[in-house]
Amino acid sequence: VTEFPELQGIMGCYYAKNDSEESAVCEAVREHYMPRFSGDELPKTKAGCILSIADKIDNIVGCFSLGIQPTGSQDPYALRRQALGICRIFIEWELDLSLSRLFKKAYEIYSVQFELEVPYDELEENLMDFFKHRISGLLEEKGFRYDEVNAVMAKGWDNLWDTYKRAEALREFRGDSHFEALLTGFTRAANLSRNIDRKDINPDFLTQEAEKKLYSKYLEVKDKVENLLPARRYLSALREISDLRNYIDNFFDEVMVMVEEEKLRENRLALLKNISQLMSCVGDLTKIVF
Repeated sequence: VTEFPELQGIMGCYYAKNDSEESAVCEAVREHYMPRFSGDELPKTKAGCILSIADKIDNIVGCFSLGIQPTGSQDPYALRRQALGICRIFIEWELDLSLSRLFKKAYEIYSVQFELEVPYDELEENLMDFFKHRISGLLEEKGFRYDEVNAVMAKGWDNLWDTYKRAEALREFRGDSHFEALLTGFTRAANLSRNIDRKDINPDFLTQEAEKKLYSKYLEVKDKVENLLPARRYLSALREISDLRNYIDNFFDEVMVMVEEEKLRENRLALLKNISQLMSCVGDLTKIVF
């Protein structure tokens, strides 16, 4: 049986039944090896899903804690397959969980019993890099373009389901007729304000009508977007942001940003900084290519 791991779940299920365990426990034991290979079915029960993740996280963190990592084509403990299985379960079960928190919990449990060779900070860095390749590959397999994947992952991907939801929203919004024009305005705003740290905007220094209107519309859109993001209504948020398009265009047509007067210049750059950050709520749009 040890040569065929998939049989261990089946045999474990029978052993659990023989020991008069509840049916939910027996089924979870049977499912916890899933998925066993690329394209294999996932656990169908919540208990099986949780047990499958716990088992795989335990294996991966344990190996990485001992300095055992896949190299090239060598992966004797099937860690890549297990990591991909975790990614699939997170996305398809819509699990609102932090991957790094699971790493840390598993590491803490190990460290109570063993003296580990790899410190946690190094372990987490290695694991996040390892999982980054799995999740980016999985998203591309699901039909997302490479630049969409790069954009949403640049925003962070510790929560795999959230990353998937943002990718879905960006892909759908990309089909909007105004997307390219909006992206052009965003890129210009992001480039101009890239090197400024200031974010506070003084309305008294908004001297031209186009920048006053842009600021007013920005506040209106910002309020709506901030109410949508906690519910992960990312597509709705992007559509609200698209209302800024004409105001941004008018701003660049009528307002000189890099004026000599420092207070006006810094204030205009701060406005652009805030707008570019709002427009990055789903991902780094500078990574989108046409």
